[in-house]
Amino acid sequence: MSKRILYVVALLVLALLPVVVVVSLVTGDSSSLTQYVIGVFAVASVATGFYFWKAKNENLHKYKDAEDYTAFNKRLEEELKKLGEDNG
Repeated sequence: MSKRILYVVALLVLALLPVVVVVSLVTGDSSSLTQYVIGVFAVASVATGFYFWKAKNENLHKYKDAEDYTAFNKRLEEELKKLGEDNG
């Protein structure tokens, strides 16, 4: 289902872009093009973020069932600490 969401968003972007560009050229007003770009990036960001969040959770579930989950979890905690020290 999440891939379908990404496909629908991509199709909307590709379908509406020529319409907005033509309307902007005909009317000479680029404000609709600006609003379109902002809106499309917002929707695409949400859809992509949801897709990656879902994939991450599915992968964590797979690793949780694996034998080396504790080693993976320990390595993940070390990396997070390292990131925290770099940002701090």
